[in-house]
Amino acid sequence: MILSEDSTPRRYVEVNWGKAYLGVYFFDEQLRQQLTYAFRRIDDERMFLTEVFRWEYPDDQAIAMSGATLTDSMRYNQDGTGMREVRDDVAQEVRRQEFADLPLEYSWEPVPAFGDWERVSRRDRSVPATAS
Repeated sequence: MILSEDSTPRRYVEVNWGKAYLGVYFFDEQLRQQLTYAFRRIDDERMFLTEVFRWEYPDDQAIAMSGATLTDSMRYNQDGTGMREVRDDVAQEVRRQEFADLPLEYSWEPVPAFGDWERVSRRDRSVPATAS
């Protein structure tokens, strides 16, 4: 499901309950993938945010993800542990960091009814969502 603002696609929601997956993809002004949230369906009522991916591009001319110069991924586990990996092509380095005791209060989401994507597709996950 593509969600638009002013007729410009800004978010895309992919649902594959057969694989217990819901992904939300956000696009930048050049319609390149800039941010992705990956959720795993835990049961009939709850999903958990398992991964966040972010891409940075050097300029407006860079093409989709293959032109990104920085890729930042964060993996979350339900026990509060996680791992971040930053691949920086400009600095030619890969940095990895493990975490314990991550705050997870905004990582849980109710399974949305079909077509009710606003809550799960909010970009800012550092604030609680309002109930649908």
